[in-house]
Amino acid sequence: MTTIVWDGKNLASDSRSCSEGTIDPGVCKKIFSNKNVLYALAGDYAQCMEVVRWMSEGRDPYSEPAFHEPEYQILMIRNGTGYFFSGELYGYEVTAPVAYGSGREVALGALAAGASAKKAVEAACMLDPNSAPPIKVVKT
Repeated sequence: MTTIVWDGKNLASDSRSCSEGTIDPGVCKKIFSNKNVLYALAGDYAQCMEVVRWMSEGRDPYSEPAFHEPEYQILMIRNGTGYFFSGELYGYEVTAPVAYGSGREVALGALAAGASAKKAVEAACMLDPNSAPPIKVVKT
């Protein structure tokens, strides 16, 4: 799946993509910027991109598109404030530090021990088979 982490200063992600238990070759981009808003994606990539497109068009992010089987997680950073969106919940505000995706538990442990967003994703990449470098970091 993924590991995405926001420590309040930086947003970081891994770059692995998996499909039905198989590791996809190449590097997967999981952090996007549009009109000074950052989006970090986890879960079903196509669904994530549809929701990001929806929000980027200025539509209400709290009424994101409905999917038959929603499997996406999006962390949006706008004006220094974080918002989390999932296929199971409407968006809600979050306070850093936060982590999402399959490497979440490892990343949260690293954050609790004082790690930066990048170091937390590095830790997750060592222990979560669904997360792998290279690690992307964007200042928020």
